[in-house]
Amino acid sequence: MRKRPLSVTLAVTKGKVPQLLAEKDTTKKTPRDKRNLYLAKEGVIMPGTEAAAGLSKSDLQKRQKAEEEKKVKLKMPHFIVSKTRLCFRNLPLHIDDKKLSEVLRTVCDGKPKTVGKVRIMRNMERVDSSGLGRSKGFGFAEFKGHDDALDVLRATNNNPAIFGADRRPIVEFAIENSLILQRLEQRKTKNLQKVQPRESNSEMKTEKNKRKRERSENRKRKRVRKDENANESVDKSVKTTETVSSNVDSSNKLEKNWYVSKFNGLKKKQGRNMVKQKGVASKSQDFDPNTKNSDKLNSRSKHKGKADWEEEKFNQIVEKYKTKLFGENTKQLKASRWFDA
Repeated sequence: MRKRPLSVTLAVTKGKVPQLLAEKDTTKKTPRDKRNLYLAKEGVIMPGTEAAAGLSKSDLQKRQKAEEEKKVKLKMPHFIVSKTRLCFRNLPLHIDDKKLSEVLRTVCDGKPKTVGKVRIMRNMERVDSSGLGRSKGFGFAEFKGHDDALDVLRATNNNPAIFGADRRPIVEFAIENSLILQRLEQRKTKNLQKVQPRESNSEMKTEKNKRKRERSENRKRKRVRKDENANESVDKSVKTTETVSSNVDSSNKLEKNWYVSKFNGLKKKQGRNMVKQKGVASKSQDFDPNTKNSDKLNSRSKHKGKADWEEEKFNQIVEKYKTKLFGENTKQLKASRWFDA
């Protein structure tokens, strides 16, 4: 491989170097202010300016002290300026959380602002009869948006119309410790992690309870259906039994009528036989009413038929003639040859 001469390489580089430098200039990133230090100058009133014309010496001293404290804190890298939290100083001692929040909501031309937490710092060593500590004269207020906080700061800072000319509020963005904020966030995340399994368990429990309720409802529905089917079957069986009983009653009535007619016919026949037997018995008594055989004949005639009765009548007549012919010793005679003797 042949190397290019130096003149050629320089000519090539001469045309390309300025373009690359220009591109690098355009792609430069502006440094981000992660600590929001540009907000530290908001609301600062320096002595000798137009804003400091109506301030008293005590108010100027308070402002200078607050500015020095702010500078000392901001020298440490873990302190940052908050975008949504304001610090209020030089407040009257009778102002509490509710009054300060009401003032902050309506201070900007009557437009309501989204004010969050408002807290007046108190000395708990000096407690009044109601249990509240004495106000330290400063407090904090948190807003939901940076624009609201900025509007309230510009409307309340060094405003004599709020608490009077002697108590002009000193308002600035609060300085916070990032380490403490990180710890708070970690605690929140841990609490959320603890709460999430509880919520999941509660959700599981709610799902289980829903399933149990659905199962119990299905069981109740099945029971109701079974009861309805049982009632329908009972109604059908009752109807069938009623129809069968009606048919049976009708058949029983027919059978009863048949048996009654049969029984009545038999009764009539028996009555006729009895009448005949009574007539025969009365005739048999004419032969020998004092004999024992006549009683037997009357007793037997009730149970025997016509042929038996005639046979017995014939036998009685035969015995009667025997006694007339042979006397009382008729037992000695042979039954077969008695008439030859």
